[in-house]
Amino acid sequence: MKNVKYLSLIMIMALMLTGCGDKENSSGGIDNGNNKKVEYYSEAETIYFNAETGKICNDYKEENSERSNTNGCLKWYLYSDNGDKTVNLLLDHNISNSIAWNTRENLVNGPSDELLTTLKENTKKWTGVDDRKDQYTLNLGEINYTIDYKGYKARLISGEEIKEIVKDTSSNQNGDIYFDKSTCKFDRDSTPKCQYGWLFDRTQSDCKNYGCFNEGGSSYWTSTAYSNDSYKTAYRVYLGFLSPTTIDSKDISIGIRPVITIDKSLVK
Repeated sequence: MKNVKYLSLIMIMALMLTGCGDKENSSGGIDNGNNKKVEYYSEAETIYFNAETGKICNDYKEENSERSNTNGCLKWYLYSDNGDKTVNLLLDHNISNSIAWNTRENLVNGPSDELLTTLKENTKKWTGVDDRKDQYTLNLGEINYTIDYKGYKARLISGEEIKEIVKDTSSNQNGDIYFDKSTCKFDRDSTPKCQYGWLFDRTQSDCKNYGCFNEGGSSYWTSTAYSNDSYKTAYRVYLGFLSPTTIDSKDISIGIRPVITIDKSLVK
């Protein structure tokens, strides 16, 4: 009988030390420096997926990628594998524009309630996607915040993820990180040929590649603040680069571009 009690105590202690199993995958593929299981693809795979039904679709039309649309067959970019039979997909367009990341006074608190609520509300009808259970945490000393995505259908891509994708953690004196520095030659009057062009799809007003159709240039926020400046900025993705941008900017072009996490079996 004593042996049984001792065995039970050992099992309880083991659970306390290792957790309950599912915590290992709680990041949902968000890499903020801790998730080493994720595999990133520099050349993302184009996926046509209906988030309302949870199924691959074949009735995509160009107008489905118009700014703010969240209905029907949508175009996504599969950019990473979480190593737990799930993958991450980035939408090819913004679902909201003209929104600030936060106010200058609240940089340390992460994205504003307005931004996160907009993300949640604009994607809540995506019932073909499981509710999220993950979090994103950034700790840069004074800047220390956590975004709890529990109950959301989608999340923001992080600056760390993009750095992993483009395999470049360096930056210039302004904090900008350029994609395709040696291979991408961009000209507003011609078709850009860029390995990472999918990351900045529809962020330019005059282009033929990646389905841009003169809808006006735009950019999108990441979940990541930038700390090495005095201007209170967060990273956004724009015309071929990751750039610290003043967080209280409500420029009409800056918006939200969601990431969803789905079962790999749906697309592979």
